[in-house]
Amino acid sequence: MANVTRSRPLSPHLQVFRFILTMAMSIVHRITGGFLYVGTVFIAVWLVAAASGPEWFARVDGVYQSWIGRLILLGLVWSLIHHAIGGVRHFIWDLGYGFDPKTADRLALFNLVAGVVLTGVVAIAVGNLRELDQDIDLIVHDRYLKVKLVSEVVEQLNLQARASRNA
Repeated sequence: MANVTRSRPLSPHLQVFRFILTMAMSIVHRITGGFLYVGTVFIAVWLVAAASGPEWFARVDGVYQSWIGRLILLGLVWSLIHHAIGGVRHFIWDLGYGFDPKTADRLALFNLVAGVVLTGVVAIAVGNLRELDQDIDLIVHDRYLKVKLVSEVVEQLNLQARASRNA
């Protein structure tokens, strides 16, 4: 039997098409959608650990606070933001706008840049919240120590007053 596939024409592939930004954003949109499934598992594990008690939560939090955990969480944040902006881009197309090549390229570039910038904003905001949380912890601890010191001084004064009354 002869090889019938040799005489068939090849369907267009990457050798025929020029790789363009909108093509790359389409591929990345699919990848980020898949990565969001991983993010759902991360959130589910975190919630189950929180419900399971402080020991399990400390273990999971230790993993999430490691450099690899933070890198994965940052990637998940970028995936969420990038995928959401890509969804808005697709909604604009669903409304019938943005199909000319120049506008499509601008939307794709906006998707890429806005995703990176907004992820940076979220990372900075979370970092600032972490510093604020540490500052609040220091203030609370400082006030606790002051209250404890004052209560100890008051206790000493009460002991001295009782001793002078009894003498």
